[in-house]
Amino acid sequence: MKNKSDIVSRIQLVGDLLLLNIIFFVGSYINGFIVVSSERTLVQFLYLNLFWLISTTGLKAYVQTRVMRITTILNVLIKSFIFHLFLIFSFISFLKQPLRSGKFFILEYSIFVVLVILWRLFTTFLLKSIREKGYNYKRVIIAGSGKAANDIYNFFHKHPEYGYKCLGFFDDGKQHENRLGSLNDLEGFVLKNKVDEIYCILSEMKTGRVHELISFADNNIIRLKIVPDFRGIGNYMLEVSFFDKIPVLNIRDFPLDNSANRLLKRTFDIFFSLLVILFIFPWVFPIIALGIKLTSKGPIFFKQLRSGRGNKPFLCYKFRTMTVNEQAHELQAYKNDPRITPFGAFLRRTNLDELPQFFNVLIGNMSVVGPRPHMLLHTQKYSREIDKFMLRHFVMGGITGLAQVRGFRGETRELSQMRERLKLDVWYIENWSFYLDIKIIINTFASMVRNRNTGA
Repeated sequence: MKNKSDIVSRIQLVGDLLLLNIIFFVGSYINGFIVVSSERTLVQFLYLNLFWLISTTGLKAYVQTRVMRITTILNVLIKSFIFHLFLIFSFISFLKQPLRSGKFFILEYSIFVVLVILWRLFTTFLLKSIREKGYNYKRVIIAGSGKAANDIYNFFHKHPEYGYKCLGFFDDGKQHENRLGSLNDLEGFVLKNKVDEIYCILSEMKTGRVHELISFADNNIIRLKIVPDFRGIGNYMLEVSFFDKIPVLNIRDFPLDNSANRLLKRTFDIFFSLLVILFIFPWVFPIIALGIKLTSKGPIFFKQLRSGRGNKPFLCYKFRTMTVNEQAHELQAYKNDPRITPFGAFLRRTNLDELPQFFNVLIGNMSVVGPRPHMLLHTQKYSREIDKFMLRHFVMGGITGLAQVRGFRGETRELSQMRERLKLDVWYIENWSFYLDIKIIINTFASMVRNRNTGA
């Protein structure tokens, strides 16, 4: 069966537009808006639909690739929602016309967001299920042999949900299992068996033979995929750039290198930190400040230089949880540390000592989610003792992070503990998505409710 990704994209688009129009039509009817101003309602429906098409098209929300993670799908959708809202509010500000009830619009749009995400997940899992059962597959063959060829062959057979049916190998080497013939036999087999894609193992091919395969594929409307052998480089996130016709590989291509992703993360950081500062901090601060002053001498806040993005130092703010001591900027807190006051222990246990860091987030030297920033002395120490430790500083440090919700927080007496924390921090940087940030925040709040430590 040939690829039906374009049909799936159209079904998803139609479903999104149906949900958008049904939700806002029902909302307009309930509000009596249709009766009051039918022309204005029509205009709103027109730009709601137009802006959705612009948002999703611009962000390629309907581009279907077979090997696509759920986090990637959700990340693109969230960006589409934000861009859609930005266009709507920009347009109504320009027209100087209110969008009926603001609160009701937020409710409508929230319902729209939830239903679209559920609709997209449903179609994605349905398509994977269909492919697992042997439908909607692509017939593929592999040109070349060796470890890279075996790896890609095994991938196809281990993941039927992606919809690839690998027929076998073509190469000029010795006979082996699943070998269909020599490279000279490839073209006839491909045309006879209606092969959709050819996977060419670059390390096994001469340049002239690769060009012949490219020409054959182009002339017969067949996709040719090049499989380079980068096993010597390692398992890195690779990005290919071209300097004229010279391909150049960037072995560190992180999601947050993308300016759109950074803008999304920064927008959320500002919004979330403002909510905390305006609605939680004013009534919590007096209680905490009084508790600190009544239980120990010294300032309410504790300030410490920590390593930020690019290893640039910044002042990190916390509520003071220890007695004033000369080792505060050198010695990490440890279990049963006598420097920690009884009230400070409560603040640490409930993570309330981290609240002032939302000001760090607001001014832009921390994020809500990210690797926990260390004091300068510890950064110097671990950078000498742990290979690639400085990778953590490709992004801003966070109030909470993946390592913290997985149990790696606070005291790290053993070097192995810091290595495990680093692995999680690097995985977070390499696999960042907005959905992942939200998941970490939810897990952090859940840990706080269970009275566990998730800060640092």
